[in-house]
Amino acid sequence: MGKHSNQANLVKAAVCLALAGALALACGETADKGADGSNSGGNSGGDATSNGTSGGTATIPSSIESLDDLLAAMTALVCRSECTSGAAIEFLYREDCLDAYTLLYEWLGADIQRSIDAGNMSFDAAEAQRCADAFAGSNCSLEIANECDHVFVGNVAVGGACTQSDECVDGGYCNDTLTCPGMCEAGLSAGTACADASGVCQSGLTCLAEGVCGARRPNGEPCEDNSECRSYYCDDESGRCANPPESFSKAEGEACDVSADCGEDLYCDTTQAVPSCTPAAKLGEPCVRDNIEKSCVWEAYCSLEAGADAGVCLERVALGAVCSNSNQCEVGVCDDGVCVKRSGLGEPCVTDERCLDVCDGGVCALSPECPVE
Repeated sequence: MGKHSNQANLVKAAVCLALAGALALACGETADKGADGSNSGGNSGGDATSNGTSGGTATIPSSIESLDDLLAAMTALVCRSECTSGAAIEFLYREDCLDAYTLLYEWLGADIQRSIDAGNMSFDAAEAQRCADAFAGSNCSLEIANECDHVFVGNVAVGGACTQSDECVDGGYCNDTLTCPGMCEAGLSAGTACADASGVCQSGLTCLAEGVCGARRPNGEPCEDNSECRSYYCDDESGRCANPPESFSKAEGEACDVSADCGEDLYCDTTQAVPSCTPAAKLGEPCVRDNIEKSCVWEAYCSLEAGADAGVCLERVALGAVCSNSNQCEVGVCDDGVCVKRSGLGEPCVTDERCLDVCDGGVCALSPECPVE
């Protein structure tokens, strides 16, 4: 089956990547709680520069005229100090913010370009500029993803072959549930029942709790699921759309949902009656299995036997050192038993672990649009 057919608009997915880091890679219909959100600030576009959270610098293009310009702007903007997702991606990827997003967007850009080159969709530079301007002026909130719905124009008519929904005309979607490539079908319009339908809502709409397609709701409106909200976050306590909690920002003793909520050297202890941010274990101390491997202090990892839920904190190892999994590496990933930095497209690899997609013939590459079963 095609791997991208029914995910959110591709640039919206890119914005979500930028604003939510690796915590909400499936942003759109399935954005996870705990994604980064409402931080202050945000510079306007132009010839501004962005300081990566580990000291790197990137220039924001003065105008958006191409896909590369748009992704370069997103890379620079997310790594500005105002956005806590820079710190999130650095912890989760153990790479400098700018390096990590450059790799993320290289892969995403190549995937998008493949559809453009095939003539299945077109890039709208004016809409891309509008998207980038919204991103530049935002407060790092996922709400601005809704400004990026129309950067790509689908060229495939209903009934035509497709590999992703952005290729379909007029907000349609790519149904790949039976075959690859899939087939473009008309998206369901506002007010149409969607809870038990085989189709999906048109681009820009979502299936609301009432079981009909409609616009995502602003903060303060009732919700049951993240996908109903413009912010992509439905607060469990209030049952209303709200700004997501900032990643890695809560202090010791504060209530939390996941460890990504908690500050440096803290994790979310979910065994408590009310889960709260708790000091992480130090080197040599006992640790527990955690959703993002954060129950140890940041320079350590929790060494676990197969199937075990508890272990001991050991120091991460440097580039070039022997490893058995990527959690052990101070930087990068474990590729064929050695800690290495991630490779870009066309660069060397031994296993898929080193790539953001697949290792094919010793180099990182995009997966085929229709994998051979």
